[in-house]
Amino acid sequence: MKRRRFKGAALWNSRDGSVNVFLIGITAALFLCMAVLIDFARIAAFERLAESAVYSGVRSALSAYDGTLYERYGLFARGGTDSGEIFNRVVTAAMKPENTDRGLKLLRTDMTSGEVSPGDTLGLHAVLERQILEEMKYKAPIDFTLELAERFQVISPGLKEAAHAADTMKRLQELFDSRQRHLEEALRNQKEAAAAAASSGMAALIPYPSGSGGGNTAAAAASGYGNYVAWVRAEAERRAREAEWQRQTEELLRQWQAACGGGASGTDNGCASPPVIPPPDLGPSYAAEIAAYERSARETAAGLMQAARTAADKHARAIAAARQAVDAAAADNERMADMLRTAGQSGAGNPAAAEDGTGQAAGEIRSILEDASRLVLDAGWFEDYRRELAVQDAAAAGLQPQAGLFESAAAQALASPDTRNASALEAAVDKLFRGYQAYASQYSGADGAGSGNVIAARAQAIAELNAADNQRQEFERQSETKRGEAAKLLLQIAQLPYDEQAAKEFERVRKRYEASLALNEASSSPSGGSNAGLNDESGEYAKNAAGEAAGLFGLLESVSADLRDELYLNEYAASRFEHFRPQNLSGLVSQTSSGTGGSTGGTNGGNAGDLLLSVSNQEVEYILYGIHRPAGNIAAAYGEIFAVRTAIRLMEGLVECRKFGHPLVVFAAAVAYSLEHALMDMTELIHTGKTKLSKWLKIDITYRDYLRLFLLIHGGKAEKLARVAALIEHRTGYRLSGMPTSLTGRADVSVNLWFLPGVMKMLASGGILQGKVVGGRYESTVAAGSSY
Repeated sequence: MKRRRFKGAALWNSRDGSVNVFLIGITAALFLCMAVLIDFARIAAFERLAESAVYSGVRSALSAYDGTLYERYGLFARGGTDSGEIFNRVVTAAMKPENTDRGLKLLRTDMTSGEVSPGDTLGLHAVLERQILEEMKYKAPIDFTLELAERFQVISPGLKEAAHAADTMKRLQELFDSRQRHLEEALRNQKEAAAAAASSGMAALIPYPSGSGGGNTAAAAASGYGNYVAWVRAEAERRAREAEWQRQTEELLRQWQAACGGGASGTDNGCASPPVIPPPDLGPSYAAEIAAYERSARETAAGLMQAARTAADKHARAIAAARQAVDAAAADNERMADMLRTAGQSGAGNPAAAEDGTGQAAGEIRSILEDASRLVLDAGWFEDYRRELAVQDAAAAGLQPQAGLFESAAAQALASPDTRNASALEAAVDKLFRGYQAYASQYSGADGAGSGNVIAARAQAIAELNAADNQRQEFERQSETKRGEAAKLLLQIAQLPYDEQAAKEFERVRKRYEASLALNEASSSPSGGSNAGLNDESGEYAKNAAGEAAGLFGLLESVSADLRDELYLNEYAASRFEHFRPQNLSGLVSQTSSGTGGSTGGTNGGNAGDLLLSVSNQEVEYILYGIHRPAGNIAAAYGEIFAVRTAIRLMEGLVECRKFGHPLVVFAAAVAYSLEHALMDMTELIHTGKTKLSKWLKIDITYRDYLRLFLLIHGGKAEKLARVAALIEHRTGYRLSGMPTSLTGRADVSVNLWFLPGVMKMLASGGILQGKVVGGRYESTVAAGSSY
């Protein structure tokens, strides 16, 4: 059975028209692909247009800045027309094509909503600092280099050398004075040792000088010994005759008794009474003289031994104390030598700087330290002194055996009275006399107070070391007088009168300052002034002032590289804020000195000084020191200026006063010179508002220049930024924490789709597109931000 074929199979299997079908399929696929690509390209162009429009809207909104803030402080913050209004207007205009009448509209855009959000505010230190750095990035380094760095760097080598010399000379002076005190102490002990021998009583018992004593002396014992021997012999003969007479009398009595039977007999007249032999002429008795001589000799010998022992004990203690003082002086002397060696090795000198006046000054100042080496004594000087003390001690100790020799000779002479003992006794006395005479002439002296030849020579040697003390002390008195005058001047400035309004202004600024720190989570630290306090001794003050000034001027060499941000901030403060006018002090200081002002405020409200001490007239000083008292910042500034002027004048003084020769006198005279001329500089500053840099460099340095210099070394960056913010808020009445410096714009925009919205919706759902497709339109939210 023949199967029937499907009628459509022929059509299906037919090859007629296959190319057309193929082309139709390819065309449809291409159309689909091109449609997707066209809309995809339109969406990309739309998003780019939207981003550009939103960014333009944000920038346009930022173009409305606060004019007052910019004109006065060079800072940008939002102000003027509402930012949302500007943003919407600019974005709407940017999204529309310029010509809507002609041609094909490739993008039919629409903005359904838009808003602007503020970002960081000017109250943030990072924002404030960034704007300040941008403002000063060209001006600050040029101005600072030309107006400060190049000027002060000229004297930097001389100041460094002066600071080094002042520090060395001050320490050298202390060691020198300590050494001299120890030497004077040694001399006092040496004299006390000599006086101990003189006051022991030996001189009276010898006696010394010859013939000055009384009867109970060693010399009297020796000279009277011949008489003593004669007395002893005469007394012995007398006693022998007396004994013979008594024997004869007793013998005759026994004979009488034997002849007469022991009684009287009438028949024999010879027995009537015992016979009597008349006593012979015995001569004078010397028993009292002998006893007196022996007592005197024994007491003299015992007294000499006791005096010698007492003198030796006191003498040894005094000499030991003198040795300790000499050792201490030698130690000070060695420290002086070590310090000068170290100072020579670590000198601040720069030979290359000798081309100008200050370089030559640095060389001359260096030579002062070289001259100071003559203040150091050789070690042999102290060895000679130690030997001298040892010889003196031995001489005093030798008096005791000499006294013992006399005691032994006297005991021997008394035990065996004989003229042969006289020579030994006289020799002992002569040896004792000569020993004491030698000690007295060399040490005790005629007055017994230690004015002997050896001690007098030592006293002269020590006095020669102090030969320049009177001149040095005179300069030190002058320095103290000038230091007192400077302290009085600064006290007058610190006590300038102010009214309650000025105090309230500072209190308001303080609160704004603390609020700024709190906003930025920063802490405050006291800024303070110079470490060179006028309460110090004048030499110490000058030394500290020179050290600080040398460090400050040395900082100028590297400040541009190492402290760029600090420098820009400092220069901004000095250029944009008010500083106190020095000429204002002419009346205020005289007013204070006449007793019309006080340090606690409350003076007459109409006083001109009250207005001058408002915070608005001393903004730079407040940024510098941050003292919340009307006169405190000004006093601190003038205190530091005086310290800098003292340092510069000390550099000059060390050169000008070299004519005095003695290194310590040169230093004392230089200190007096520096304080005197620094006071003159302060007077000039108050009357003219400027000073000359130095005697050798006639460059005007203004009060503002000094403040710019001090800004380098005072206050942390956070504190300075907080003070800047507080002052801006005080002057403008703004709250910087509410003034935005950046904006973020957000706009909801859409564009129509030409082809296949479903396909585009599917692509958007897959994350290929950022926005979404709603009702044939592609919608997207675009955000952009910008800042000043």
